[in-house]
Amino acid sequence: MTKHILDRKRVPSSSAKSVQYVRIETAERPHQQSKVLQKQPHQTDTQTRAKRFLDIDRREKKAPFIG
Repeated sequence: MTKHILDRKRVPSSSAKSVQYVRIETAERPHQQSKVLQKQPHQTDTQTRAKRFLDIDRREKKAPFIG
């Protein structure tokens, strides 16, 4: 008795595996927009920042010591 045409072994194509590997690899990489944001310099206003630090320092000095 001969085998039926559907009884043969299924050979997975290597292209299907490579497509899955590429999909996984691209999903794990950081997005291009996040790379652009990381390269941008931080824009900080030093005067405003110094004022905020001084305000916090003054509030801490005014607060009564509880202990």
